[in-house]
Amino acid sequence: MKQSIIILLIAIVTMGCFAQKFDKRLAKKLGADEYGMKSYVLVILKTGETTISDKQQRDSIFAGHMKNIGRMADAGLLAAEYFSWYASAALPLHNKYHKKKSRRKAFDT
Repeated sequence: MKQSIIILLIAIVTMGCFAQKFDKRLAKKLGADEYGMKSYVLVILKTGETTISDKQQRDSIFAGHMKNIGRMADAGLLAAEYFSWYASAALPLHNKYHKKKSRRKAFDT
């Protein structure tokens, strides 16, 4: 469900980009091709069912988790899988502007 919402939000941002007047400087700054698009590497992370409301506890758990991931990657126990994705070059601007136009949060972060 959350993945569907994320994909829908990305599609809305992408469509909004086409309704604007072309800005050559912005396109160059974002690395856009002639269609206003560029290639990304997509990684999908899914939220589990467990929630921890205590921020300090959650931060501590994630710090330990990231340290362990680093150790496993250095020992060759993990292998990354990358997905090429072609989308709007304006995606890096999404968070900056999304907060300005949204009355409610779609997700708790």
